[in-house]
Amino acid sequence: MKLIVDTEAKTLTEEEEGHVRQFDLYSKEAFERLSRQWVRVGWNQKYPYTFSWMGRPIIQLPEDMIRTQEVIYRVKPDVIVETGVAHGGSLIFYASLFKAMGKGRVIGIILKFVHTTARRSRHMS
Repeated sequence: MKLIVDTEAKTLTEEEEGHVRQFDLYSKEAFERLSRQWVRVGWNQKYPYTFSWMGRPIIQLPEDMIRTQEVIYRVKPDVIVETGVAHGGSLIFYASLFKAMGKGRVIGIILKFVHTTARRSRHMS
């Protein structure tokens, strides 16, 4: 796929498998295509690994964090259980939201996997 951004003409051109489509640069369709590509490049560059919350690494995009707090504030859960804690940043993020809301608690479950080639080979065959 090829994306061509023309800021003068205010268009986004998408070329894929011989098909060419053109969108108004400020349309929903152009935004979705550019956003999808931005996420791909961001993951390739490990962009989500560059953020922290109160000093702890948090492997989340800032927009995702904002959307998550909107859900937490609206739902007002009593407990959030996070499985697969990496660095604890999201646990502190959730806990700080609960503290600001005056209720709730966070439980983090650390998963530890023992990886051996022999075990994996036996179960993957």
